[in-house]
Amino acid sequence: MKTIDRYILRKFLSTYFFIVLILSFVIFIFDLSEKIDNILEQKPSWADVLGVYYANFVLGLINLLASLQVFIAVVFFTSKMANQSEIIALYSSGMSTWRLLRPYLVGATIITILSLLLSNWIIPATSEKKLNFEYTYFKVPKPLKQNMHKQLTENLFVSTNYWDINTKTGTQLVWEEVKNGSVVYRLKAYTINYDSLKRTWKLHNYEERRFLTQSKETKNTPLVADSLTDSMFWIADKTTIDKEIYTEGKEKDTMLPLLPTDLGRNIFDIDKMGWLELNKYIATESKRGSDEVQLFVTEQQKRLANPFAILIMTLIAVPISSKKVRGGMGFTLGLGLAICFLYVMCMQIGSVFALNGGVNPVVAIWMPNLVFGTIGVFLLYKNRK
Repeated sequence: MKTIDRYILRKFLSTYFFIVLILSFVIFIFDLSEKIDNILEQKPSWADVLGVYYANFVLGLINLLASLQVFIAVVFFTSKMANQSEIIALYSSGMSTWRLLRPYLVGATIITILSLLLSNWIIPATSEKKLNFEYTYFKVPKPLKQNMHKQLTENLFVSTNYWDINTKTGTQLVWEEVKNGSVVYRLKAYTINYDSLKRTWKLHNYEERRFLTQSKETKNTPLVADSLTDSMFWIADKTTIDKEIYTEGKEKDTMLPLLPTDLGRNIFDIDKMGWLELNKYIATESKRGSDEVQLFVTEQQKRLANPFAILIMTLIAVPISSKKVRGGMGFTLGLGLAICFLYVMCMQIGSVFALNGGVNPVVAIWMPNLVFGTIGVFLLYKNRK
């Protein structure tokens, strides 16, 4: 790496981290002013406020806005170099635009790798303490799942009318085991709760039915309503039940091949999932046909697309700021901010289409990167001339 490369790289990284520092302070001040009443009322220790909550909150937001900060940093110091005729001197010495771009790409790659590590490993590992702090002191509403129906395996079906993800309690559980197209076991409980220490389920006002013998001839018929939960289940037609064992009771502890996360996960659990855990969960829920898959796949793709946006914003920022313009640095910086906010808006629109518009999350999330990456290459090509 030549002296000019080290010079540009040093300018790039120092400007970027200076912007990060300033933005972190601004985020901290604005968020603290909003939450100071809760902090004074609930009286958590300031060590937890600063070290547990704000350290993770600011880090996550800074990482989310990394591409915007890189764009501002590149435009800021490159425009300054152009106004001082440093860029003209480099071009006059025979340096091409592509050669000038090399130290920028090195710096952008370093920040991209750092952002990937933060998004997929570091921030998820530290998010649980932040979320617990929010639940305790900031009164974040606890998410609920209602009218949940899920196929856990080929032969196991479960539904609940209501499930509280945080307290691990629910109402109107229906658990069915199917064999050869016929129900062989059905469990109903008015209320349930999960004991995390014993890893057992406590059932209240429950009914159990075991169907011991059925004829071989079975045929699936359309869904019918269940009287207890108004849930819909597949039943078998032309089936003769030789014997049914019925039991009921007020309370019972039992072990089921069912985890609380099978009934629904807190939407904030996404923040706590590392890359490997997120991929494993997506694979499991895809097999079950869960309606949560789209949300988690969207998050997975955003964790990849956002860091790579740093490279794309660098490709756009270099050509628009490497020439002297009559409006000076202010004009270039304003233009850069407009492009950056347009990119952020496109990313948000892509997320909405992925979650609510039925668009493939890979296409919806990566399309802005593809479009703006093409714009960046075009601007570099025009700048070369």
